Amino acid sequence: MNVLRSIICLSLCGFAVACEDTASAPSDGGGGADGDPIGGESNAGGDAGGGGGDAPADGKVAVTVRSYEGELQAGVHLIANDAAGEIFGEAVTNAAGAAELTVPPGGSVTAAYALAYDAATPPAVGRFVSTISFAGAAPAAVGFNIHTLNEPQPAPATETLQFVYPPRIGAATYELITSCGSKETTSLAVTLSVPRCTKSGAFDAVVVARDPSGSIIDFAQLNDQLFIAGKPQYFQLQWSGSGAEPITFQVDDVPAGSTVSAGTSARELEGEIGTSVSDSHWIAAASGDVMFPLQHLIGYGSDHCQSLVVTTNVTPLLVVTHTKRRCGATADVSTFNLDLARLTQFDPEAPVLEPFAMSWGVANRGEEGTLLAVEQFWERSESEQGNWSLYLEPTAGSRPFPKLPPSLADFEPRSDDTLGNTVVTHVDDPAMSGFEDAVANGVPNVGYDSLEQVTSMIPD
Repeated sequence: MNVLRSIICLSLCGFAVACEDTASAPSDGGGGADGDPIGGESNAGGDAGGGGGDAPADGKVAVTVRSYEGELQAGVHLIANDAAGEIFGEAVTNAAGAAELTVPPGGSVTAAYALAYDAATPPAVGRFVSTISFAGAAPAAVGFNIHTLNEPQPAPATETLQFVYPPRIGAATYELITSCGSKETTSLAVTLSVPRCTKSGAFDAVVVARDPSGSIIDFAQLNDQLFIAGKPQYFQLQWSGSGAEPITFQVDDVPAGSTVSAGTSARELEGEIGTSVSDSHWIAAASGDVMFPLQHLIGYGSDHCQSLVVTTNVTPLLVVTHTKRRCGATADVSTFNLDLARLTQFDPEAPVLEPFAMSWGVANRGEEGTLLAVEQFWERSESEQGNWSLYLEPTAGSRPFPKLPPSLADFEPRSDDTLGNTVVTHVDDPAMSGFEDAVANGVPNVGYDSLEQVTSMIPD
C-alpha cells in the first residue's frame, strides 16, 4: 500500500528528516471554533490548573509551527485536549507561525494540516495530525515542524564545467563531485554538464583519487565558484596530500538474519549545497559480533558523520530497527559502536478502532532516552491518506486519538479505513536535556548531529 512517508523517516548516512522544500502554507483552512482571529484561542474547557518546574502557572503554552526548512507557517489549526482526549481549546497560527493555547495537566497539543498533491499522481490529499502529549503540566513552549509542498520551478539552465588535475601516484580512478552533479573517470580531465541547481549561483567541487581497491588516497577541492551563464568554465585543481583513515564499525550480538548498513561521510557545508565524500558497507544477513572498517576522508569538509543501522525481522508482523549516528565538525576516527541493548525497546500493539487508540509496551528494558514517537498511517482511498504522529516521554502506555472539531472530521481515522504501518520509535539525542527540550522548537527536531534510536514496526 502506498502510504504517507514517516515524518521521522531517516536515511542511512543523512538521518535528516525526509521532507519537501518549503513553498506554501498547508491548506487546512478554518479558524477557531468561535471564529477567533488568527493566533487567538477558543477555550472550550475553562481555566487550566497550574504546573511545576518550568511550566506556566496558568497553563498557557506558546506554540510555533515551521516547515522543515525553518519557514514560519500561518493558518495551521491547533487543538488543546485534556487528559481524556476531549477538546479544551483551539487556535490557528498567525503570520508569524505562532499561537497560544491553554493546556490542562496531562493534556496535549495537536497540529492538523492537509496537503493537496498532484491529482494525477495519487494520493491527491494527505492529512497530517501531529500530537505532543504531556505526562503532567505542559511546558511554556512547544513547536511543530510540518511538511509543505514544493513550488513549481522552471527547469534550470545547464552549464558546462571542465576540471583538470595532475596524476596522483597510486590512483586508479578519479571521482568528481560537485554541488549539482558527479562523475567517475580514469582520465586527468573531466567535463561535466550540470543543472544550475543552487539559488545563489555558486557551487563547490571535489575530486577524489582512489586506488585499485577503491580506497581514498587523496583529494583536491574548489569552493564557492560562480556559474557563468552560457559559458564553459575551466578549473585546475591540485592535490591536498591528505588521504583517508579507517574507522572501525562494531555491533555485537546481532540477531541472526539481520541486515547491517553502515556509512561514513565527510561533507563540505560552506556552500549552499554541500558536497560529500562517503564510504559504505552493507551485510544482507549478519549474525553474532560484526566488525569492519570504512574509509573516512579526515582532511576534507566541516561535517563528519558515521551511521549504523541494524534491521531485524523478528516475526512477519514485527520489524525492529536500531539506528545510531555520530557527527562533528572534525573527524572522530575512534571505534563506532552500536549497543543493541542500550535503549528500551517499545513494541506497538495492533491499533483499536472506534474509538481509535494506539498502545505500546516494553519488549526489552534498557535506558530511557529523550522521547517516544508513535505513528499510524491509514488509507481512505487511493486518493486520500492520513498519518497520526504522537510524541511523548518514553514510557509504556496507550493514547486515544485526540478529539477534533467538526471542521476536521476528515482527519480522524474511520473503521472502514485501511490501516498502514504502526510504528513506535524510542529516540535518544544527547544534545537534548530531556523531553521538554526536544519538543520546544519543533518535533521532530532531534537526530541530526547525534542520535540513537530503536524502532519497532507492525508493517501493513
